[in-house]
Amino acid sequence: MINSSISSKLTFIIDYQPIVETLNIGVVGSCATLGCWQKPVAMQRVGIRRWRVDVDYDSLPDSFEFKFVVFDPSTSHINLWEDGDNRIFSKRSDEAYRRYRAVFRGTLDWHGAGVAVPVFSLRRRNGWGVGEFTDLCLLADWCVATHQKIIQILPVNDTNISFDDTDSYPYCSVSIYALNPIYVNIDKIGEIKDTNLLREFERERRHLDEQHRVQYSDVLQLKLSVLRQLYREQRADAALYDTLRCTLLSFEQRNGWLLPYAVFRCLADDFGTGNFYAWGDWASADETKIRRYATDNAEKVEFYCFVQYHLFKQFREAKSYLNAHSIYLKGDIPVGVGRLSVDVWQYPHLFNTDKQAGAPPDDFSDQGQNWGFPTYNWANMSKDGYSWWRQRFSFMQTLFDAVRIDHILGFFRIWEIPLTVSSGLLGYFSPALPLSVEEIRQYELPADEKYILRYPDGKELIITDTDNVLFIEDPYKPAHYHPRIMARKTQAYKGLTSDEREVFDRLYNDYFYRRNNEFWRQSALNKLPAILDDIDMLVCGEDLGMVPASVPDVMRQLNILSLEVLRMPKEMGAEFVAPDRVPYNSVVTTGTHDTSTLRMWWGEDRDRVRSLYVNVLRLAGEAPERCTSEIAKKILALLFKTDAMWAIIPIQDYLAINDDTTAKDFMSERINYPDNPNHTWSYRLHLPLEEILRKNTFNTTLGELIKNSGR
Repeated sequence: MINSSISSKLTFIIDYQPIVETLNIGVVGSCATLGCWQKPVAMQRVGIRRWRVDVDYDSLPDSFEFKFVVFDPSTSHINLWEDGDNRIFSKRSDEAYRRYRAVFRGTLDWHGAGVAVPVFSLRRRNGWGVGEFTDLCLLADWCVATHQKIIQILPVNDTNISFDDTDSYPYCSVSIYALNPIYVNIDKIGEIKDTNLLREFERERRHLDEQHRVQYSDVLQLKLSVLRQLYREQRADAALYDTLRCTLLSFEQRNGWLLPYAVFRCLADDFGTGNFYAWGDWASADETKIRRYATDNAEKVEFYCFVQYHLFKQFREAKSYLNAHSIYLKGDIPVGVGRLSVDVWQYPHLFNTDKQAGAPPDDFSDQGQNWGFPTYNWANMSKDGYSWWRQRFSFMQTLFDAVRIDHILGFFRIWEIPLTVSSGLLGYFSPALPLSVEEIRQYELPADEKYILRYPDGKELIITDTDNVLFIEDPYKPAHYHPRIMARKTQAYKGLTSDEREVFDRLYNDYFYRRNNEFWRQSALNKLPAILDDIDMLVCGEDLGMVPASVPDVMRQLNILSLEVLRMPKEMGAEFVAPDRVPYNSVVTTGTHDTSTLRMWWGEDRDRVRSLYVNVLRLAGEAPERCTSEIAKKILALLFKTDAMWAIIPIQDYLAINDDTTAKDFMSERINYPDNPNHTWSYRLHLPLEEILRKNTFNTTLGELIKNSGR
């Protein structure tokens, strides 16, 4: 009997790594159905970088060889064969699948350039003191004028929990879905009818727009006040509200995350705090309770749906504008979520709420970083195939063409810090293979209690002493220990004998650079393939910091682009990234939102500046005291000529190539200081986008720089 559930078609699906607007991909093979290696079967584009074709299964032989190709459909001429051996399909071994999916091996050597800029930093004429989603259209016009192909932005999710400037931190989301109201364009929603209020709001708008930096909490409060007034007025108009209510209901039905988010927002208003642990019976979420609250408080809940509806409408309109002009949009997925977020409220079993994530000491911070996010309970997440993550990436795919995974190292292991600790120096990697007492003794080191830190069970004690610790007890496996990061700088280490120091150094290096490598490789491979299985975005990883040796191979295996920062080489002993060794599957850049700009860095480390000037730029003489526009151009030209698929440059460094576009106060151009947890993210462009578009000399220079490099 024929099994009717098995398809009579064999489906080929191929992902092509670069994002290329026009490309004809086909499949050709050793049988007649696949053109006998002569006439490829054309595949149809079904996504931003995905092609698909169905062929008749019964017409195929029991076993055949094939390859994917780039070809000319009018002549069947094959322009590019994919690399590697022929692919093989066997009906006997692959009978149950009838679906072959792969990534194209090799490329057309395509290269592109783009700009990195936070949305909040964009400035336009007659704005509201902060960049908005609609401003991306002006930015896209500038990209078209300068031959750029991609815009990279920071996370744009709702982060507002304290309603002060600490909410400006874009990596601490209240929801992995909801967008931040600060990015809404009020003018696109309607005009307030109350003329007195309108005058008051307009006066405040002008004041905030005149400021050099984003006044985050003031702008947010103004926009929320205006949004509430617009909602009240539109709700009071019976004819208008009838249409609005149907629109919002449809929006809610298409977005299952919306109602819990809106109720969460309302409860925070009711209790006067976003700390849901202080909400009594509402400290935990329940679907029945959420729906009942929404029914009993329909108007309050609907307001937050109203805000999100307009945010998503404006975002998608901007995204459509970008794509219509062949500009792609690259988003950012933060490694963590806010401790006081809808996600932790709804799904506490997916998080270790008694822990916090951070980073060990690196180029950004010699004290390590404590981000405050709860770490993930990967064991619980794995029970349903990481559905929380899969839904998160799937949702991002509806918004972006490409995505940057912030701190991709977190999928291998995270730097975990108990809530009882304030310093990033007293963290440990999790998961990891901690040392037993017996293993420590095998190194002939005394397992001395005075050198071991054991965290208390309660949360009343905040540990700040980092100087007398050589080992930290693993919280998940008693009597097993992690060497304390940067232990060599402690008084405890200095108190060891010279022989003991030598032995400890050997243990330390083995633990951090060898012991866990294969374990961490498997940790990532347990998660990432399942999470990224059906993702059509171009995926990039932020792989900076203390990078395990297994990371590059896993990223190559999963076709995740690496990040190559000129000043942060990954090669041991190197001062800078070697331009001739930058891999194709990468994004190359001058810096990130966590680093200083080119002009700032030029005055920070004169020895390295001299080395860059002579050894990398190959310029004679002494390096100038400041980074001139000519030097900035030479640095950009150097990066544009690397083999990296993408060169995505911070907008500040683009503006540095022309004296007519540089900011006078270049010290104000830095976006973030990672070693300062109280930093306010408030950088704004010193020029409105309309004015940048009119800088013809600058735009021509930049456009030629990009075009002449082959990007």
